[in-house]
Amino acid sequence: MDVYWFFDWLDTSLLADMSKAYGGVFAVVQMFHLLGLALMGGSVILCDLRFLGVIMTNVPSRVVFDNTQRLFTLALVVLLLSGTFMASAVALKLYFNEAFWAKMAGLALGIVFVYLIRKPLFTRFEHDTISPAAVKVAALCSLTIWFTVAASGRWIGFSSGEAPPLSKQTLERITYAFATAVFLLAAWYWVRQWNSMLELLEAAYG
Repeated sequence: MDVYWFFDWLDTSLLADMSKAYGGVFAVVQMFHLLGLALMGGSVILCDLRFLGVIMTNVPSRVVFDNTQRLFTLALVVLLLSGTFMASAVALKLYFNEAFWAKMAGLALGIVFVYLIRKPLFTRFEHDTISPAAVKVAALCSLTIWFTVAASGRWIGFSSGEAPPLSKQTLERITYAFATAVFLLAAWYWVRQWNSMLELLEAAYG
């Protein structure tokens, strides 16, 4: 479905007029956008590293998850609102930017993963009853998804004329290598804990 009409409308909307005419307003909104990014990134990294047993092992994972989940939701709302305002200033430019669509696809996947899979799993069940492999796989998937979103968002600036410190081919190879390593590790956990994972899924959705 072609959504060019939406970007065309956004480019001529009141939001676009404000973002283009009032640099001070745009700067303030951008500040909140950056704060939202920091809040979301911090909540994701903190919770997922706790699930992986890297940090805060003396704090119950339930406590870490509940608190970071609230911060994540707050950050997501801030990012969606501020991001829409900022996008209105260059709406048509973004429509033709492949990195922007990669970021939007990753963001949509991340939202589905967090609210339809990750949150129900770690909210409905006691964490010590969930397979350790499932916990680690969820954390690795989360880190991979949000790393992809962040990398795609940063690439929007590069693809708009800002020269990256590394070549495009080098950055692509690093991204592919990172994703491959993460998914191989995840697959290893799935294979080792396949039976327990099946029991978990039956308990969650059966």
